[in-house]
Amino acid sequence: MNCAIYNSISKYSFYNFSFIGLGLFFSSMSFLAKKMENPMNKIPMPESI
Repeated sequence: MNCAIYNSISKYSFYNFSFIGLGLFFSSMSFLAKKMENPMNKIPMPESI
């Protein structure tokens, strides 16, 4: 009984973390795309320093 409960919890946490990872990945990709669209941003690039 304990093993089944632990398996279901681990499976749920695995799916939860994978969804969180996908969300972070897509948000970072959209952020990078916005930065590329707007080169005249206030944050200086490391190459220009």
